[in-house]
Amino acid sequence: REANLEGTVKAAIDIDDTGKVIDVRILSGLTAAADAACVKTLSGCSFRPGKQDDTPVTITNFPRRCRFKAIE
Repeated sequence: REANLEGTVKAAIDIDDTGKVIDVRILSGLTAAADAACVKTLSGCSFRPGKQDDTPVTITNFPRRCRFKAIE
């Protein structure tokens, strides 16, 4: 907030067959602190597992974004 930071960090995540995020890669960063916050947030997420023929599968390179907007 203090830095009036605004912008978007683009990332790709890998999700295992249980829905847990197992890797986060920054594709387009903003600042080191914003990138780290995005990685921390996405690392803590969980999803419903992807399925192929009713079998849970690992998903790779799933695109995600973290948006930062300065507020007053």
